[in-house]
Amino acid sequence: MCASISKTPLPLNPDGPAPPLPQSVCALGHAFTWLHTGTDAFDAMTGMIDAAVRSIDLEFYTIARGAVSTRLGDALCRAAQRHVRVRVLLDAFGSASLPDAWSARLAAAGAEVRRFNPRRLLRWSFRNHRKLVVCDGQCAWLGGFNVADEYEGDGIVRGWRDFGVMIEGAVAADLARGFAALFDASALKRTQLPALARFLRKQRVRLDAPCALLGGPGSSRALMRQTLHADLKRASRVDAIAAYFVPSRKIRSLLRQVNRRGQVRIVLAAKSDVPVSRWASQSLYPRLLRNGTAVWEYQPQILHAKVMVIDDVVYVGSANLDTRSLQLNFELLVRLPSATLAAQVRTRIDFDCSLSQPVPADWRLRRTLLQRLIQGWSYFLLTKIDPFLARRQFRHLS
Repeated sequence: MCASISKTPLPLNPDGPAPPLPQSVCALGHAFTWLHTGTDAFDAMTGMIDAAVRSIDLEFYTIARGAVSTRLGDALCRAAQRHVRVRVLLDAFGSASLPDAWSARLAAAGAEVRRFNPRRLLRWSFRNHRKLVVCDGQCAWLGGFNVADEYEGDGIVRGWRDFGVMIEGAVAADLARGFAALFDASALKRTQLPALARFLRKQRVRLDAPCALLGGPGSSRALMRQTLHADLKRASRVDAIAAYFVPSRKIRSLLRQVNRRGQVRIVLAAKSDVPVSRWASQSLYPRLLRNGTAVWEYQPQILHAKVMVIDDVVYVGSANLDTRSLQLNFELLVRLPSATLAAQVRTRIDFDCSLSQPVPADWRLRRTLLQRLIQGWSYFLLTKIDPFLARRQFRHLS
């Protein structure tokens, strides 16, 4: 069973409504708990690990030196010492600064620790951007949070604003199988890739149940993108929080069609840990506003969340709405077709909008020439140069 998490109220916003508390609900034959803050996310993660009795599968893009990673390491060591099978997968690029001593301590306790894509030549191009914990094949934790001290807090007064979910039910076993496929192929050797490719090709989507969507480098027909496109094609309402928003032409076209049928609302970053991504997003503001999209910029803290509600379907996980996430990285989303869950997430987006500034319709007229040049070059860098260099490196896989 999933460990319960604390539900400490968030600080009140004196100029707006009280923030929604983390909400637990049963739907679609599963139990869900939304994780709105780093404090709740890390409490949930360590609670799950301490409650595990058979297995723990854990993977993160970034685990960084600090109090949060020490706390996580302590929990994993305790689990390994009580003979729980512990497997840990770290991205070699995202976790490059993590001291080897952290992994060595886990290995000494009996855990198996691997680094995804350990070859320096390929680290920039091929990354495991997923954030996932699965315990006993029954309970899963996922979202946008990395294991780093900057996420600790409420996302308003302190700590980055992010989003996650804890799920108890059958989809956790699917997530565990997805972890195993990537864990077994973590070195990205030629002999490992066929099995991983077969696993990704065999994914199926049930439209009436929670579904795990695993993405990786590949063609434009990858299941994650196909499913997202299909939901957008028939949607009349889209609400999203997007830390890095540089969508493809296809997704922009689909959002434009949604606006013709209804409404699109997107909360983006006023403060970002990747300024070039924010500048690239801003290059799209004039077209988004012209097409009727309501664009907001989150003000209190750095925004790192990735969640989208398409009509009554929720997508949550590690993937951003950009080329790197949808075509280059190994990513993870869960698709949750539930009006109840969609309403809960929209309630939180409403609150985040109360902490955000709307982008005015005449925003494009307020830019200087230098700003337009920086934004345009940033867009070109992220949508053309980065993908081109990454795809060229496919030939180095051996």
